[in-house]
Amino acid sequence: RENFFQGSVKADYELSKGLKFGVLGTLSRGNDVYDKYWPEIEGTPLLSEASKLNNNKQVFSGDIHSNYHKQVGKHVIDITGVYEYNKFLNDGFGVTARGFLVPDLLNNNLGAATNVRTNDIYSYKEEVKLISFLGRIVYNYNERYILTANFRRDGSSKFGPNNRWGNFPSVALAWRAS
Repeated sequence: RENFFQGSVKADYELSKGLKFGVLGTLSRGNDVYDKYWPEIEGTPLLSEASKLNNNKQVFSGDIHSNYHKQVGKHVIDITGVYEYNKFLNDGFGVTARGFLVPDLLNNNLGAATNVRTNDIYSYKEEVKLISFLGRIVYNYNERYILTANFRRDGSSKFGPNNRWGNFPSVALAWRAS
């Protein structure tokens, strides 16, 4: 079984001519539950086997974004700035057991199993955060020559402890031949 919810809220506002500001927030939550039971097969060494697994996931994402657009004659400039925050939470557990004397219980009494291995029991919890800053400038002359410069700075809990932040610049130049 899977239960899943996702919702988002977005608001944009034009502060003045050519200057826009906005926020976006999203939340998604999910839960997966797995129930399994395999009966013992007569005449084989295979024992009956049952499992219960439960996994939860939650993602929160939000951003604050702004854009400035200005045209003067054949010159057009677009400037974009974004702050983004993402948080991922995952946790769960699972148990598999073998050898049930009362098979009618299926996987509803795993403690009654005659064979439980240590590596068949698990649980986990993970939290990951990602924070980003993005800036972009696009200069366009006469819809023919285009220069784009980007700078992105990302911080992540998955990066090494001495390198939590990374910088990612880029520049592009384009010419429309037509």
